[in-house]
Amino acid sequence: MKQKVKQLIIVVVLILGIKTTAQASTLALDGLWLDEDNIKTAIVQNDNKIILNNKSGNQLVKMNGVVKGNTITVSVNQTNLTGEISEDNLVITWKNGSKWFRDISGTWENQKGSNISIEQIGSFVRVKNAAGEVQSVGFMKDNGIVLIAKVNNETVAGSLMEENGIVWKDGSMWRKKK
Repeated sequence: MKQKVKQLIIVVVLILGIKTTAQASTLALDGLWLDEDNIKTAIVQNDNKIILNNKSGNQLVKMNGVVKGNTITVSVNQTNLTGEISEDNLVITWKNGSKWFRDISGTWENQKGSNISIEQIGSFVRVKNAAGEVQSVGFMKDNGIVLIAKVNNETVAGSLMEENGIVWKDGSMWRKKK
């Protein structure tokens, strides 16, 4: 009986360890972020420690911080600023009311192998086909990306699967090209 309890405890610890690892990987913040005014901030992350670099006027501002769970805390001018990271890892909502959006601009490839271009200004996104024609426009929200098709006004929602993949509610997936 004691052996079965030990085995059960080991299995539970392993499952919890896997779940914690999966959650930690979904909160990877490396990359470029845009605020509502389209000011870019680069985040470099090493485990739970982060460094943020952004431009304020002509000056480069460097901030140090930490990530714990879905909370980010950075030190700005000897003051701590705290934000909450959305579940899909697309939006940081700061306690001061401002929001940062993960920069998903660039060339993406859909499941059919077609290139798609995403342009982003703050939370606003515009999707163009390989010929440069606007196919849809939309927004990044706390609960994902919402696009409205130009042709038929049909709405589709998606989530960032990882920093280089978007999974759409219709089951399709896009991969970011490097």
